[in-house]
Amino acid sequence: MVTAGQNQVVTLPTVSVGNFHGVGSSPSAANSFNMQLSCPAGIALYATMTDATTPGNTGNYLTLSPATTSAAGVGVQIYANGSTSPVSFGPDSSYPGNTNQWYVGGSASSPSTAYNIPFTVRYVQTAATTTAGSVEALATITFSYQ
Repeated sequence: MVTAGQNQVVTLPTVSVGNFHGVGSSPSAANSFNMQLSCPAGIALYATMTDATTPGNTGNYLTLSPATTSAAGVGVQIYANGSTSPVSFGPDSSYPGNTNQWYVGGSASSPSTAYNIPFTVRYVQTAATTTAGSVEALATITFSYQ
C-alpha cells in the first residue's frame, strides 16, 4: 500500500540551454521526492516505472509530454534509491520479470515492512541541439508483490 507520495508534481529548477554540454549531459539542477509504502510479511517488492507519454519507451529518459512548449533536445531522468544510474522504463505491468522491473526489497521470509523510496529527477540532453521552453514529462510506477 502506498502510504505517502502517491500523486506528485516535481518541479525542476530553471536552467539555460548553455547548461547542457552534449548528448547525455545533465545540468546539476535536480529535485527529489519520496514514496512511502507498507508491505505485508512474506513479500518481495518490485517496481516498474512507465513513461506515461510513450508507454513503449524502455530507455532511461522520459519523453516530453504534449504540454511541453517549444523545448526540444531534452528529456527527464529519474534516479531511485540513490543509484548513480537512471531508472529504465518498462510496460505498465506487475508481471514478475517485467521489462526493466527493479527490486525494492523484501523476501518470502520478510516481516511486514515499511519502505521509503527516495527519487531524484533531473534534465538530460537527448539531441545534439537543445531549444529553450517549458518541459513536462509524466511517469507512473507499478509495484509487483512477489
